[in-house]
Amino acid sequence: MRLSSFIRKSESRVSKDSFSALDALALCWTTYFSYEGVRFPIAAKELAFRPFADELWKRNQTFVPKETADFMDAFLHSPRYQDVVFLEAKEVRDEEKATQFFAFVFAVEDLIVLAFEGTDTSSLGWKEDFMLTYCEGIPSYDHATAYAKDVLSRYEGDVILAGHSKGGNVATYVLSALEDDARIRKVYSFEGPGFYRRDIFKAHPERQSKIEKYVPQGSIVGVLLSDETKLHIVRSYDFGIFQHNAILWPIRGDHFLAVRKRTLFSHGAESAINGWLEALSNEEKKRFTALFFDAFTRIGVDDFRPFFQQFLIRFPALSKVYRSMEKEDRALFRKVARTLFAESLTALLPKPKKKPA
Repeated sequence: MRLSSFIRKSESRVSKDSFSALDALALCWTTYFSYEGVRFPIAAKELAFRPFADELWKRNQTFVPKETADFMDAFLHSPRYQDVVFLEAKEVRDEEKATQFFAFVFAVEDLIVLAFEGTDTSSLGWKEDFMLTYCEGIPSYDHATAYAKDVLSRYEGDVILAGHSKGGNVATYVLSALEDDARIRKVYSFEGPGFYRRDIFKAHPERQSKIEKYVPQGSIVGVLLSDETKLHIVRSYDFGIFQHNAILWPIRGDHFLAVRKRTLFSHGAESAINGWLEALSNEEKKRFTALFFDAFTRIGVDDFRPFFQQFLIRFPALSKVYRSMEKEDRALFRKVARTLFAESLTALLPKPKKKPA
């Protein structure tokens, strides 16, 4: 079964003592919905489902809207989360600074859960993701750290930090940045990528023991810029990048269905993409990011989900923008493509066996 089925079958209400990784993922996934017009605090049992479903389909905030709507229906009608309180939320969207930040604060009895939203389908969110490859800090780090400190100052009790995708990366960063982590019980990261600066826990290496990082067996996103965090590997029956959708991960009993090893494809993708990023200078990555998103802006794309649905229709316009670029900018695009292709061949082709001496 998957997360929606687990929630529907659960008859017991979640408590601070029974709170698990499945509950952390459920609360993280609610950040992908719009809550426009909702006044907090509000208990889960008081939320109406239909407005959220309609808003989800309108905004296309995830790449699996049908499954996410089904999840939210299960979440709002299951006894498990009836007493969870949505305390407050904070959102920052800044086109100029490439910031896509949203966080929810929940109360499970006197346990505080601070969940960070992952990347939505907007070009704004993806641009901030690209910045992870060449910046020591992205804008969301500052907002998340400041908000976590504010939450800790206003609420008592233990705190859990959690997030899916970029949200998991942000939650992990906050743990490293706090002056005092005594009240942080655990950090849950679901397919959160690593960091440009991989020694963020250099001053507090003991804090890493609080992190539970989950990735699917075919992980691509969760092993980007890989860090030293121990991985909990989950079986997934989906293909390639679709394994990133954590609400589709299989569950047995009250835990994710685990496997011992990642797939050869996942290891190859990790080697290829990280090798590709290391082969490009920071200036090249920064320039490519600016050109890449400017191209989409010029053809009126600010959400990638409908773009991919209409790819064949929209691609000619994108190709025209490429042809209009300066010669050196087109050369950079070709270099990026060649480097990725070369690193992919190196990583994925079988290695020749060494002859015995």
